[in-house]
Amino acid sequence: MDDKSYSLERIGAGEIINNTFHLNDAGALFFACDVNEFLSHEIKMVRFNGTTKFDAIDRLDFRGTFLVGIREFEKFFKRNTASGFIIEGMSRINVGEYPIKAVREGLINALAHRSYERSSSFIEFFIFEDRIEIISRKTQISLNH
Repeated sequence: MDDKSYSLERIGAGEIINNTFHLNDAGALFFACDVNEFLSHEIKMVRFNGTTKFDAIDRLDFRGTFLVGIREFEKFFKRNTASGFIIEGMSRINVGEYPIKAVREGLINALAHRSYERSSSFIEFFIFEDRIEIISRKTQISLNH
């Protein structure tokens, strides 16, 4: 057994059984080359024109690891929300339409608390003209402005 397997077991990413390392769900989300070999995992991100689901203007379906998914979410979020700036003294401070830290935390919570036992379960992240919705089969988070 190699050091990597012992390290992964030590951090709780899986366990060694009969001298073979097996990832658990959390280990697969963070470390698997292909997460979907281990569990059904998908984030569906859609930007709609207006306040209904009638007119999708951008879409990204993501099936990779947790950390790459967060990076892809941030790119999608920045490309589909408005940003501006304010001047404070001699400094320019960028201000987004929504606080990205709060929205990212909502997505991470949805990922962490969703049911990975249900193969049809996935996370939906919707951006509308007047709100953002983060939906999993267990929870729905809606942010209005």
